[in-house]
Amino acid sequence: MSNETKQTNRNEHVDGVTNSVQRGNLEKDLQEKFWELQKKQSSQKPFSQEFFTGANYYKGIDSEWNKFVDEIDSIHELTLYIHAERGQSISCHAWIFPCKIQIGGGFDKLIFTASTFKNEIVTTTGFVGKADFSCSTFTKGASFCGEFLEAIFTQTKFINSSITFFGVSFKSAARFPSCVFENCQVNFFVSVFLENVWFSLVKISGHTGFKFEGCEFRGRFDFSALGDSNSNSEITEISLAESEFLKTVLFRQQLSDNLKFIGVNGINFTGAIFREPLVIKLPNPKKSPDFSKSYLLDTKKLSINESWEVKEDEIEKDDESKFRFLKKYFAEQGNHFKEQEYFSYEMMARKELLRSKVFSWSEMKKDFYGWLKNLSEFVLFFAYKLTSNFGMSWIRPLICLLVSALLLQSYLEVPRQNYFSFFNEFFVLRIEGISFWEALLKTISPLSTVEEFKDSLPVKVHSSFNVLLIFLLGLGLRNKFKVK
Repeated sequence: MSNETKQTNRNEHVDGVTNSVQRGNLEKDLQEKFWELQKKQSSQKPFSQEFFTGANYYKGIDSEWNKFVDEIDSIHELTLYIHAERGQSISCHAWIFPCKIQIGGGFDKLIFTASTFKNEIVTTTGFVGKADFSCSTFTKGASFCGEFLEAIFTQTKFINSSITFFGVSFKSAARFPSCVFENCQVNFFVSVFLENVWFSLVKISGHTGFKFEGCEFRGRFDFSALGDSNSNSEITEISLAESEFLKTVLFRQQLSDNLKFIGVNGINFTGAIFREPLVIKLPNPKKSPDFSKSYLLDTKKLSINESWEVKEDEIEKDDESKFRFLKKYFAEQGNHFKEQEYFSYEMMARKELLRSKVFSWSEMKKDFYGWLKNLSEFVLFFAYKLTSNFGMSWIRPLICLLVSALLLQSYLEVPRQNYFSFFNEFFVLRIEGISFWEALLKTISPLSTVEEFKDSLPVKVHSSFNVLLIFLLGLGLRNKFKVK
């Protein structure tokens, strides 16, 4: 290594150390200023109290802080460390935080009302008596953990960020009323809610997802949403997988003249436990909810939309159990047509599962005989779908009967009047005293009554095929008109 290169590396190292020292000094100044202002406002009476949030407003304190951080270069690269012992309180109203924030220790009160967080905020507190972020704005992201005696996020805005609550224990009601979520991902993992959870009248803008996974809800869970004027706004997902609900769970959409509907892409209840009523009333759902491996103490307490949109080309191989659950639900509700509809979706999902196994080279190499079994089953499912839509259609087997008749007639070059003597032959046999089914079987292929064709292999195959089609025709009519 040349001397010039060594000198360059040495200079870079010195610059790095210098920058690190400077950053440390700036962060120290940031911390000292923060606590100075906290102490200053605690020694004076509040200038006013915000009506909605109930937060105390100290005249000039917010301006002094905001001016201070605005004058620091590269403030977004700095971190404000806030650590306190249990019993202390933090109160910031209308403060702006362009720097990162890391909060640790324990607080009786953690008040950040009407504040703006332009960078990430992380809390690693063991206990917070009251956490109030009402009317604040998060634009980068936030991560919360610990124990909250009271958590308030009224009219809080979350914009282009990811919000995560991991291992949080909410001792009282967790309130998120009238919040705005714009292109966000909101996560609650392994958290406990001892009281009610309110996501009432939340406003969705852009694409936002919600996950409540591995959580325990001991109070009521109420989720009601509004879409904004942007017609593309939607909830991309709602997941409550592996969570337990001890009281009522309610999903609904409030209507508003100046707001568009949201579209729910899917609700995932995989492995969830519901011990009280579950109500899902959303006017524009895009995918059926997934109840795979979930447990409902009483399915009669389940109330869900009947208008879930299911696109056949979007049915996946793992959807079989999801549609099976909904089929059973509609059967218990006495909704025969929905029961049959979801039976057909269940069969389509099964077909997709077989398709994935049949068109897999690794599956064939691993177990050839198993692969042949899957292939035969896939062919049967494909034929069942093609000829009758899994017993849901009576028109398909009727069309197949006519098409097969015309194809065989064309193949054997039979005069048309011989072929369409079916009804005549049937009634003649009935008049002669032969039973209905015997007459039907003898005339199931009209060509069997024509001497020159009755013993030919195509006619015999055609007769067997027609037996199946007539059975499917009867099955389709039964399902159509709910005949038991």
